[in-house]
Amino acid sequence: MFPHPPFRLARFLGAFVCLALVCPATPAHAVVDGEVSVSPWVGTLYLDADLGDFRWNTSAQTVWGASAHVRKGRLAAGARAWRGSTRQSVGTPSDPATVDVNLTGVDALGEARLMSLLGVRLVATGAVGALHIGWSPSSIELPGLGESVRVDFDPIREASFSTGLAVRRSLIGGFGVAVGAERSWFHLDTAHRRGNEIVNERTLFGTWTARIELSRSVLQL
Repeated sequence: MFPHPPFRLARFLGAFVCLALVCPATPAHAVVDGEVSVSPWVGTLYLDADLGDFRWNTSAQTVWGASAHVRKGRLAAGARAWRGSTRQSVGTPSDPATVDVNLTGVDALGEARLMSLLGVRLVATGAVGALHIGWSPSSIELPGLGESVRVDFDPIREASFSTGLAVRRSLIGGFGVAVGAERSWFHLDTAHRRGNEIVNERTLFGTWTARIELSRSVLQL
């Protein structure tokens, strides 16, 4: 099981974003045309409700990670890594059991500024990456007829892609804040009952993520 997200960081980022709304932005003449920045962030992950058919807990979950961007003019590129988790019921009504479902993503990022007003920038975001899904424990023993049955949970690796919008604001001292939302998709091999048959197919799932971010410029270009 992954460690719980850093709630102190979440509270700090939330307070920082609130302060940013009343703090002065970087003067327009002082905004650099290019920079390298790093950004810790925290947010909420909303899993596809259809995952509930496979006994996943699809209630809102905390997600957190870090990003790095290289910005030049209206465009930016970068990378990020993130973690999240939920739970899946795997037992029987007479012997309930759950396992942790651990989600880890690594993405390549792209960003384009759509408009800027009073120091606030609206940007379109996109990402392509890899999603790793692991279970903890990776195997359990379930009661059977006469003897227990071992169930193994092999890790899954799938491609993922995302698109979204974010609002960014530069602050004095090289800091910046952002809030954003994005829609992500990934495929999973699924098996489910359709009438009297068990159907195996590739199923597309979608998630929503809302996040707040604190950035720090580490190099001007």
